[in-house]
Amino acid sequence: REMDAQVLVIGGGISGLSAANFLRENDVDVIVLEARDRVGGRTYSPEHRDGKGPVDLGGAYVGATQDRVLRLASKFNIPTYQVYMQGKSVLNLRGITTRYTGAIPTLPALQLLDLNAQLVHIDSLIVNLDPKDPWSYPKAEELDKVTVESYATKHCWTTQAKDLICALCQAVFCAEAEDVSMLYMLWFIKQAGGVKRLVEFENGAQERKLKGGSQSISEALKTAIGPKRVVLNQIVNKIHYHSNQPLVSVTTSDGRVYKSEYLIIAIPPTLYPTIRFEPPLPNLKSQLVQRMPMGSIIKTVTIYRRPWWRNKGFTGTVLDDEGPAMYTIDDCSSPSTKDNEKRYAIMGFILARHCRQWMTKTSEERRKALEEQYKRVFAGEGNNEDEKSIDYVECDWTAEEYSRGCYFGYMGPGVLTRFGRALREPLGDRKQIWFAGTECAENWQGYMDGAIYAGDKAGFEVARLLGKME
Repeated sequence: REMDAQVLVIGGGISGLSAANFLRENDVDVIVLEARDRVGGRTYSPEHRDGKGPVDLGGAYVGATQDRVLRLASKFNIPTYQVYMQGKSVLNLRGITTRYTGAIPTLPALQLLDLNAQLVHIDSLIVNLDPKDPWSYPKAEELDKVTVESYATKHCWTTQAKDLICALCQAVFCAEAEDVSMLYMLWFIKQAGGVKRLVEFENGAQERKLKGGSQSISEALKTAIGPKRVVLNQIVNKIHYHSNQPLVSVTTSDGRVYKSEYLIIAIPPTLYPTIRFEPPLPNLKSQLVQRMPMGSIIKTVTIYRRPWWRNKGFTGTVLDDEGPAMYTIDDCSSPSTKDNEKRYAIMGFILARHCRQWMTKTSEERRKALEEQYKRVFAGEGNNEDEKSIDYVECDWTAEEYSRGCYFGYMGPGVLTRFGRALREPLGDRKQIWFAGTECAENWQGYMDGAIYAGDKAGFEVARLLGKME
């Protein structure tokens, strides 16, 4: 039968919706198929029962040089606000607690010198690394053979510097440093613009949040595309793209068949094997996606009557290897929120090995453990009513069927150089099928900005093939 649209997009996250919106703006007829009952993908901002607005339980932070997401926020009149960073932050590694101001922890002279030397060296390594072609980097093979942990063990002089580099890896990839390729980490840092940009708040990746929640961007994109062109609860289980047939056909679990000239797949690579491809995925791409596990993370938001940690002079930012939350950030409402509508909260990432430990516990057990952790790191008094949470909400992303983890699929040793070339390669003799999602980005991979980049790029390539672009 005739096609349903010129282009189909699988995945109603921010990447797939960006691709569809790009095509719509260039007069291409497009339909988006989303398996969930909502748009947003790995951004998720449900309304909370306290009536004080949504809570960000997925991707949430935006910062300097993330121009695509900031441009969309401006276009859709979604304001941003700065994350609270007044006071002292906390570092707790191997039972030693340090409270400090600024971006770099206060350490003994030798440890600080070591850490600074390693960060400078990492920035020097990425100077000639091309985000579009990392496997051609002169040291690619050498660096892809080793893990972040083994690299840090070899190059760091002090245990503290090694621990901090491994902790950075855990916080960024939701995975242990022993599981992540050093080349892959360098590739990721390069796309972010360097270590400083990646880890800092001011002028960095975690500088701001979106008022109304990050999912609001996907909701706005859905409206722009046209709600009837974004079809929810459509679980794709088969894609047929034979070169001798003019149309790509997509079959969903309820038996519907959609046909189009081109297809963009904007879902995590780990989900590709859940779809039957006819013909099958090329061998290299099939092997690649079997080697891109998602990170392990439970995102938590613990809500209080008052911001008692602020009153004690803390920012709310913690890096703590004891857990349950390895990394925390103040998650209070924006300063412009009316006093009677403000929510006072701490966001905590339970990730990597801590996630695997705590995922077997109940939500209430996690809540109580986090309460105790926050009292410990923020010098709580123990009997202060303000230090008792009044509510708690979480999202275990490892239990999400259509994500299977967060923030994104990462690569272990040997994967990027041996299989990475297949990541963004289109399928079909006529390049009928293209890939998006934050994993396919060449800039700010793993972030919302990277997801938009990958969606826009896939949309551009398809529009070009349809004769819509110069």
